[in-house]
Amino acid sequence: MGKTIIILLLSLFYLTSSNTFGQKKGKGASQYTQEIPNFVLVEGANPAVVLYLGYTSVHDQVCFDILKKEIDKQLNLIGIKPKVYVNYMGPTEVGSESNNSKSNALLNDSESHYILFFTLTSLPQIKKNSTEELKLEDFQVPFLSIYEYLGESLVPPINPGEKRFMISGYNMKTILEDIEKRIKEKPKTYFEAVEFKEFEFPEISGAKDFEFYPKDLKKEKLLLIQFEQGDRPMYNSWNAKYQNMMKSYPFEYAMISKNDFSKYKNMGYKYILIIKESTTIKQYLINGMPDHTEIVPTYKYFFKDLNSGNTYASVDVVFHTTRSTAFRKMLKWVNKQYGL
Repeated sequence: MGKTIIILLLSLFYLTSSNTFGQKKGKGASQYTQEIPNFVLVEGANPAVVLYLGYTSVHDQVCFDILKKEIDKQLNLIGIKPKVYVNYMGPTEVGSESNNSKSNALLNDSESHYILFFTLTSLPQIKKNSTEELKLEDFQVPFLSIYEYLGESLVPPINPGEKRFMISGYNMKTILEDIEKRIKEKPKTYFEAVEFKEFEFPEISGAKDFEFYPKDLKKEKLLLIQFEQGDRPMYNSWNAKYQNMMKSYPFEYAMISKNDFSKYKNMGYKYILIIKESTTIKQYLINGMPDHTEIVPTYKYFFKDLNSGNTYASVDVVFHTTRSTAFRKMLKWVNKQYGL
Protein backbone atom coordinates (compact mmCIF):
# COMPACT_ATOMS: atom_id res chain seq x y z
CA MET A 1 0.00 0.00 0.00
CA GLY A 2 2.74 2.44 0.99
CA LYS A 3 4.56 1.66 -2.26
CA THR A 4 1.41 2.42 -4.27
CA ILE A 5 1.05 5.80 -2.57
CA ILE A 6 4.65 6.68 -3.38
CA ILE A 7 4.20 5.72 -7.04
CA LEU A 8 1.03 7.83 -7.22
CA LEU A 9 2.88 10.78 -5.71
CA LEU A 10 5.75 10.36 -8.14
CA SER A 11 3.27 10.30 -11.01
CA LEU A 12 1.60 13.41 -9.64
CA PHE A 13 4.93 15.22 -9.55
CA TYR A 14 5.86 14.44 -13.15
CA LEU A 15 2.39 15.37 -14.40
CA THR A 16 2.52 18.72 -12.64
CA SER A 17 6.24 19.47 -13.06
CA SER A 18 5.49 21.54 -16.15
CA ASN A 19 4.16 24.21 -13.80
CA THR A 20 6.87 23.78 -11.24
CA PHE A 21 9.88 23.57 -13.52
CA GLY A 22 8.66 25.26 -16.69
CA GLN A 23 8.60 22.08 -18.82
CA LYS A 24 6.04 20.68 -21.22
CA LYS A 25 4.61 17.25 -20.52
CA GLY A 26 6.63 14.43 -21.94
CA LYS A 27 9.63 16.57 -22.83
CA GLY A 28 11.34 17.12 -19.50
CA ALA A 29 12.72 13.68 -18.69
CA SER A 30 15.74 13.84 -20.99
CA GLN A 31 16.64 17.28 -19.66
CA TYR A 32 17.36 16.01 -16.15
CA THR A 33 20.52 14.41 -14.83
CA GLN A 34 21.66 12.83 -11.58
CA GLU A 35 25.25 14.05 -12.08
CA ILE A 36 25.97 16.36 -9.13
CA PRO A 37 26.88 19.86 -10.42
CA ASN A 38 30.55 20.83 -10.05
CA PHE A 39 29.69 24.21 -8.50
CA VAL A 40 27.99 23.01 -5.30
CA LEU A 41 31.11 23.40 -3.13
CA VAL A 42 32.38 26.66 -4.66
CA GLU A 43 33.48 29.10 -1.96
CA GLY A 44 31.46 32.29 -2.20
CA ALA A 45 28.68 30.79 -4.31
CA ASN A 46 26.23 31.66 -1.48
CA PRO A 47 23.67 28.95 -2.32
CA ALA A 48 20.01 29.55 -1.62
CA VAL A 49 17.64 26.86 -0.39
CA VAL A 50 14.12 27.19 -1.78
CA LEU A 51 11.42 25.08 -0.14
CA TYR A 52 8.26 24.55 -2.14
CA LEU A 53 5.75 23.08 0.27
CA GLY A 54 3.34 22.45 -2.57
CA TYR A 55 0.28 20.24 -2.87
CA THR A 56 -1.00 21.45 0.50
CA SER A 57 -3.72 23.98 1.21
CA VAL A 58 -1.62 25.84 3.77
CA HIS A 59 2.11 26.59 3.70
CA ASP A 60 2.90 25.67 7.24
CA GLN A 61 5.46 28.08 8.71
CA VAL A 62 6.23 25.61 11.50
CA CYS A 63 7.29 22.99 8.96
CA PHE A 64 9.37 25.54 7.09
CA ASP A 65 11.20 26.58 10.25
CA ILE A 66 11.91 22.95 11.18
CA LEU A 67 13.17 22.12 7.69
CA LYS A 68 15.31 25.25 7.56
CA LYS A 69 17.02 24.37 10.83
CA GLU A 70 17.61 20.70 10.06
CA ILE A 71 18.55 21.09 6.39
CA ASP A 72 21.03 23.83 7.24
CA LYS A 73 22.68 21.60 9.83
CA GLN A 74 23.08 18.70 7.37
CA LEU A 75 24.20 20.78 4.39
CA ASN A 76 26.89 22.49 6.47
CA LEU A 77 28.27 19.08 7.42
CA ILE A 78 28.48 18.22 3.71
CA GLY A 79 30.27 21.47 2.89
CA ILE A 80 27.34 23.36 1.36
CA LYS A 81 26.70 26.59 3.24
CA PRO A 82 23.37 28.22 2.33
CA LYS A 83 23.20 31.98 2.54
CA VAL A 84 19.43 32.33 2.48
CA TYR A 85 16.23 30.24 2.78
CA VAL A 86 13.04 30.97 0.85
CA ASN A 87 9.52 29.64 1.43
CA TYR A 88 8.38 29.50 -2.21
CA MET A 89 4.66 30.12 -2.54
CA GLY A 90 4.24 28.56 -5.97
CA PRO A 91 3.59 29.98 -9.45
CA THR A 92 -0.23 30.07 -9.27
CA GLU A 93 -0.91 31.05 -5.70
CA VAL A 94 -2.69 34.37 -5.08
CA GLY A 95 -0.19 37.06 -4.22
CA SER A 96 2.76 34.89 -5.25
CA GLU A 97 4.05 37.38 -7.82
CA SER A 98 4.90 40.00 -5.22
CA ASN A 99 6.19 37.35 -2.83
CA ASN A 100 8.47 35.92 -5.50
CA SER A 101 9.72 39.41 -6.40
CA LYS A 102 10.75 39.82 -2.77
CA SER A 103 12.43 36.41 -2.90
CA ASN A 104 14.37 37.39 -6.03
CA ALA A 105 15.52 40.59 -4.32
CA LEU A 106 16.60 38.55 -1.30
CA LEU A 107 18.63 36.15 -3.45
CA ASN A 108 20.23 38.98 -5.42
CA ASP A 109 21.17 40.86 -2.24
CA SER A 110 22.83 37.75 -0.85
CA GLU A 111 24.58 37.13 -4.21
CA SER A 112 23.24 33.60 -4.44
CA HIS A 113 24.70 31.92 -7.52
CA TYR A 114 22.78 28.67 -7.34
CA ILE A 115 19.60 27.20 -5.86
CA LEU A 116 18.77 23.95 -4.12
CA PHE A 117 15.05 23.66 -4.85
CA PHE A 118 13.22 21.18 -2.61
CA THR A 119 9.66 20.15 -3.53
CA LEU A 120 7.59 18.29 -0.94
CA THR A 121 4.54 16.35 -2.07
CA SER A 122 2.97 16.43 1.41
CA LEU A 123 3.58 17.74 4.90
CA PRO A 124 3.37 15.75 8.15
CA GLN A 125 0.59 16.52 10.58
CA ILE A 126 1.49 18.54 13.64
CA LYS A 127 -0.41 17.51 16.76
CA LYS A 128 -1.55 20.30 19.02
CA ASN A 129 0.11 20.45 22.43
CA SER A 130 2.58 17.76 21.33
CA THR A 131 6.09 17.97 22.76
CA GLU A 132 7.51 15.76 19.97
CA GLU A 133 9.51 17.64 17.37
CA LEU A 134 9.26 16.73 13.71
CA LYS A 135 12.37 15.16 12.18
CA LEU A 136 13.69 15.09 8.62
CA GLU A 137 12.39 11.52 8.32
CA ASP A 138 8.84 12.82 8.79
CA PHE A 139 8.94 14.76 5.51
CA GLN A 140 8.15 12.19 2.85
CA VAL A 141 8.93 11.87 -0.88
CA PRO A 142 10.87 15.08 -1.51
CA PHE A 143 12.39 16.08 -4.84
CA LEU A 144 15.55 18.13 -5.19
CA SER A 145 16.69 20.15 -8.18
CA ILE A 146 19.97 22.13 -8.28
CA TYR A 147 20.63 24.85 -10.84
CA GLU A 148 22.41 28.17 -11.31
CA TYR A 149 20.46 31.27 -10.31
CA LEU A 150 20.68 33.96 -12.99
CA GLY A 151 18.94 36.74 -11.11
CA GLU A 152 15.50 36.75 -12.70
CA SER A 153 13.40 33.70 -11.89
CA LEU A 154 13.41 31.37 -8.91
CA VAL A 155 12.27 28.56 -11.20
CA PRO A 156 13.66 29.27 -14.68
CA PRO A 157 12.74 27.13 -17.68
CA ILE A 158 15.34 24.62 -18.79
CA ASN A 159 17.35 25.93 -21.73
CA PRO A 160 17.91 23.78 -24.84
CA GLY A 161 20.77 21.39 -24.22
CA GLU A 162 20.77 22.04 -20.45
CA LYS A 163 20.88 19.05 -18.12
CA ARG A 164 19.41 20.04 -14.78
CA PHE A 165 20.21 17.99 -11.70
CA MET A 166 17.17 16.37 -10.06
CA ILE A 167 16.70 13.44 -7.69
CA SER A 168 13.97 12.14 -5.41
CA GLY A 169 14.15 10.46 -2.03
CA TYR A 170 12.07 8.39 0.36
CA ASN A 171 12.24 11.24 2.88
CA MET A 172 14.21 14.41 3.48
CA LYS A 173 16.89 12.61 5.47
CA THR A 174 17.60 10.08 2.71
CA ILE A 175 17.77 12.75 0.01
CA LEU A 176 20.40 14.69 1.98
CA GLU A 177 22.35 11.47 2.56
CA ASP A 178 22.16 10.86 -1.19
CA ILE A 179 23.69 14.29 -1.90
CA GLU A 180 26.51 13.62 0.58
CA LYS A 181 27.23 10.26 -1.06
CA ARG A 182 27.34 11.77 -4.55
CA ILE A 183 29.77 14.47 -3.41
CA LYS A 184 32.05 11.96 -1.67
CA GLU A 185 32.16 9.79 -4.79
CA LYS A 186 33.68 12.65 -6.80
CA PRO A 187 37.40 13.55 -6.72
CA LYS A 188 38.22 16.94 -5.18
CA THR A 189 39.37 18.21 -8.56
CA TYR A 190 35.79 17.81 -9.84
CA PHE A 191 34.60 20.76 -7.72
CA GLU A 192 36.17 23.81 -9.27
CA ALA A 193 37.26 26.85 -7.32
CA VAL A 194 36.35 30.28 -8.64
CA GLU A 195 38.23 33.51 -8.28
CA PHE A 196 36.63 36.60 -9.75
CA LYS A 197 39.40 38.34 -11.71
CA GLU A 198 38.69 41.85 -12.88
CA PHE A 199 39.90 43.20 -16.21
CA GLU A 200 43.13 45.15 -15.77
CA PHE A 201 44.75 47.80 -17.95
CA PRO A 202 47.66 50.24 -17.39
CA GLU A 203 47.15 53.32 -15.23
CA ILE A 204 47.42 56.68 -16.99
CA SER A 205 49.75 59.31 -15.54
CA GLY A 206 48.00 62.40 -14.19
CA ALA A 207 44.61 60.73 -13.81
CA LYS A 208 42.24 62.21 -11.25
CA ASP A 209 39.35 60.95 -9.12
CA PHE A 210 36.03 62.82 -9.16
CA GLU A 211 33.19 62.42 -6.64
CA PHE A 212 30.36 62.47 -9.18
CA TYR A 213 29.40 60.47 -12.24
CA PRO A 214 30.47 61.67 -15.71
CA LYS A 215 28.30 64.50 -17.02
CA ASP A 216 28.39 63.32 -20.64
CA LEU A 217 26.98 59.79 -20.29
CA LYS A 218 23.99 60.76 -22.44
CA LYS A 219 26.22 61.06 -25.49
CA GLU A 220 29.21 58.86 -24.56
CA LYS A 221 29.18 55.08 -24.59
CA LEU A 222 30.10 52.72 -21.75
CA LEU A 223 31.89 49.35 -21.78
CA LEU A 224 31.42 46.46 -19.35
CA ILE A 225 33.93 43.61 -19.44
CA GLN A 226 32.22 40.31 -18.77
CA PHE A 227 33.74 37.40 -16.91
CA GLU A 228 35.05 34.77 -19.27
CA GLN A 229 32.39 32.34 -20.42
CA GLY A 230 32.94 28.63 -20.30
CA ASP A 231 32.77 25.74 -17.92
CA ARG A 232 33.92 27.62 -14.84
CA PRO A 233 30.86 27.76 -12.61
CA MET A 234 29.35 31.07 -11.50
CA TYR A 235 30.86 33.15 -14.33
CA ASN A 236 27.81 32.75 -16.56
CA SER A 237 25.60 33.41 -13.56
CA TRP A 238 27.28 36.71 -12.78
CA ASN A 239 27.27 37.83 -16.43
CA ALA A 240 23.53 37.17 -16.61
CA LYS A 241 23.01 39.28 -13.48
CA TYR A 242 25.04 42.09 -15.04
CA GLN A 243 22.76 42.05 -18.08
CA ASN A 244 19.61 41.94 -15.98
CA MET A 245 20.62 44.84 -13.73
CA MET A 246 21.81 46.96 -16.66
CA LYS A 247 18.22 47.16 -17.90
CA SER A 248 17.92 50.20 -15.63
CA TYR A 249 20.97 51.92 -17.16
CA PRO A 250 19.47 54.70 -19.32
CA PHE A 251 22.26 55.22 -21.85
CA GLU A 252 24.20 53.28 -24.48
CA TYR A 253 26.58 50.53 -23.37
CA ALA A 254 28.12 47.28 -24.56
CA MET A 255 29.02 44.20 -22.53
CA ILE A 256 32.01 42.60 -24.20
CA SER A 257 34.79 40.05 -23.90
CA LYS A 258 38.16 41.36 -22.77
CA ASN A 259 39.56 40.21 -26.12
CA ASP A 260 37.34 42.79 -27.86
CA PHE A 261 38.40 45.69 -25.64
CA SER A 262 40.77 47.36 -28.12
CA LYS A 263 38.25 47.08 -30.95
CA TYR A 264 35.49 48.78 -28.96
CA LYS A 265 37.82 51.47 -27.64
CA ASN A 266 38.74 52.32 -31.23
CA MET A 267 35.01 52.46 -32.02
CA GLY A 268 34.71 55.47 -29.75
CA TYR A 269 33.63 54.00 -26.41
CA LYS A 270 34.83 56.52 -23.84
CA TYR A 271 34.13 54.92 -20.46
CA ILE A 272 34.58 51.53 -18.84
CA LEU A 273 32.95 50.35 -15.63
CA ILE A 274 35.44 49.16 -13.03
CA ILE A 275 35.12 47.90 -9.48
CA LYS A 276 37.32 48.81 -6.54
CA GLU A 277 37.65 46.64 -3.49
CA SER A 278 38.21 47.85 0.04
CA THR A 279 37.81 46.25 3.46
CA THR A 280 35.91 47.01 6.62
CA ILE A 281 36.29 45.55 10.09
CA LYS A 282 33.19 44.06 11.68
CA GLN A 283 33.21 43.49 15.42
CA TYR A 284 30.94 40.85 16.94
CA LEU A 285 29.59 41.16 20.45
CA ILE A 286 28.32 38.55 22.90
CA ASN A 287 26.29 39.86 25.82
CA GLY A 288 27.50 43.35 24.99
CA MET A 289 31.17 42.35 25.19
CA PRO A 290 33.62 42.12 22.23
CA ASP A 291 33.94 38.55 21.00
CA HIS A 292 35.83 38.61 17.70
CA THR A 293 36.44 40.78 14.67
CA GLU A 294 36.23 39.94 10.99
CA ILE A 295 37.73 41.69 7.96
CA VAL A 296 35.04 41.95 5.30
CA PRO A 297 35.67 42.90 1.63
CA THR A 298 33.55 45.78 0.28
CA TYR A 299 32.96 47.00 -3.27
CA LYS A 300 32.17 50.15 -5.23
CA TYR A 301 31.80 50.72 -8.99
CA PHE A 302 33.49 53.56 -10.85
CA PHE A 303 33.38 54.96 -14.38
CA LYS A 304 36.86 55.20 -15.87
CA ASP A 305 37.69 57.52 -18.78
CA LEU A 306 39.69 55.42 -21.25
CA ASN A 307 41.52 58.47 -22.60
CA SER A 308 42.44 60.43 -19.46
CA GLY A 309 42.33 57.63 -16.89
CA ASN A 310 40.08 59.76 -14.64
CA THR A 311 37.62 57.88 -12.44
CA TYR A 312 34.12 59.01 -11.47
CA ALA A 313 31.77 57.89 -8.70
CA SER A 314 29.19 59.68 -6.61
CA VAL A 315 30.32 60.62 -3.12
CA ASP A 316 26.83 59.54 -1.98
CA VAL A 317 27.54 55.91 -2.88
CA VAL A 318 29.50 54.04 -0.24
CA PHE A 319 31.34 50.73 -0.47
CA HIS A 320 29.03 47.71 -0.05
CA THR A 321 29.66 44.17 1.12
CA THR A 322 28.31 42.53 -2.07
CA ARG A 323 28.99 43.25 -5.72
CA SER A 324 25.27 43.12 -6.55
CA THR A 325 24.32 45.78 -4.03
CA ALA A 326 27.22 48.01 -5.12
CA PHE A 327 26.15 47.61 -8.75
CA ARG A 328 22.51 48.48 -8.10
CA LYS A 329 23.45 51.49 -5.97
CA MET A 330 25.64 52.79 -8.79
CA LEU A 331 22.75 52.46 -11.26
CA LYS A 332 20.35 54.17 -8.87
CA TRP A 333 22.60 57.19 -8.38
CA VAL A 334 23.40 57.52 -12.10
CA ASN A 335 19.67 57.77 -12.76
CA LYS A 336 19.29 60.24 -9.90
CA GLN A 337 22.14 62.47 -11.12
CA TYR A 338 20.45 62.71 -14.52
CA GLY A 339 17.01 63.32 -13.00
CA LEU A 340 15.59 60.03 -14.28
